[in-house]
Amino acid sequence: MTIKKFIKILPYVFLAGILICVPAFVLPNLKKDYKPQDKTIQGVVSMWHIENFEGGSSSRHQFLLSQMIALEKKHKGLLVSIQSLTKAQAQDQIENGILPDLVSFGTGVGDIFADYAQDYQGRLNIRPEFIKAGEKGGKVKAVAYMTGGYLIFCNSELAKTMGIDTNNNLINNIFIDGYVYNKGKSIRYSLVTARENNLPLAAVLKNTIGVFQKNSYFEAQSEFDAYNMFVSKNALMLLGTQRDLNRVINRINQNNMFESEILYLKGYTDLVQYLSVTAKTAEKQQKARLIIEYLTNNYAQSALCEMGMFSVDGDNYHTHDMLKKMQNAINHPLITPNAFSGQDTMDYYHDLCKKALNGDTQSLNEIKAELGL
Repeated sequence: MTIKKFIKILPYVFLAGILICVPAFVLPNLKKDYKPQDKTIQGVVSMWHIENFEGGSSSRHQFLLSQMIALEKKHKGLLVSIQSLTKAQAQDQIENGILPDLVSFGTGVGDIFADYAQDYQGRLNIRPEFIKAGEKGGKVKAVAYMTGGYLIFCNSELAKTMGIDTNNNLINNIFIDGYVYNKGKSIRYSLVTARENNLPLAAVLKNTIGVFQKNSYFEAQSEFDAYNMFVSKNALMLLGTQRDLNRVINRINQNNMFESEILYLKGYTDLVQYLSVTAKTAEKQQKARLIIEYLTNNYAQSALCEMGMFSVDGDNYHTHDMLKKMQNAINHPLITPNAFSGQDTMDYYHDLCKKALNGDTQSLNEIKAELGL
């Protein structure tokens, strides 16, 4: 072979050599990259679920179970174990040195996990307000995955009887005197509400400022008691949550609801369920992040409609008119307390709200400063 011919075929020889060598180097590396990814989605992930406010129309625990079954089908070998606890039970477990890989909790519970929550480094498909609420020390440590909101129901028939024009600033009717009847033995309050761990009065202060009269306001023992007072016509108005909206929708569907008006309160909620990674190893943390990303994707967020709760990604997936209106109200610019606020803090805020609505200017200024109302 002449040198001239050799020079002509040299590029082809070089190319053939590359094609022969590439599989030897590239394919083993591809295999190495794939196997660890496969391992990271296998194994058991433990999750605690703690509820401290009323939900929607069905169980949040069942929602998590159904979503995790769907996730497990996508990742063979992954098993998510969910345990429902009270805050006190979770506190006992922590004191005994037991922690899960992931926790689901509402506002007022996060303080017991504040020292254990890991920095979240996954995708954030949620609104900026919720991202900020999940921060601690400038780092995102809790990720919201569902929310609720506040609203006011007004019995239109009672309003007419009392000579109230509900078309004119409906919310301000909460400040009028209640009605004493049945020979002075019974009181029909202007507004009834209840709280367990949340701050319904903060939602009022975000939307109006006024002073309660003698029989303006009654705080029931439970949210269900407050709802019963309203539907039994012992209160003109109910300051309720998404749970009450779902109850009213059920009554309407059964043709068992009197005429009422609804005001969906904008700008404030503390009815938020969060997720925090508490796993200690990098492998477990990666699996926990996978779950958080799944529960905040469009598929899981739209599934919240099935349980009467609301998305945190800024979209409105509801088709029922009343639920759609509530999501629209929630989607307005929003204030929400920090995810790691403790119950003592929430109780203190509630006391400030009550004092503010009873005319205490100092308390009004303090709660507005604390929550940014």
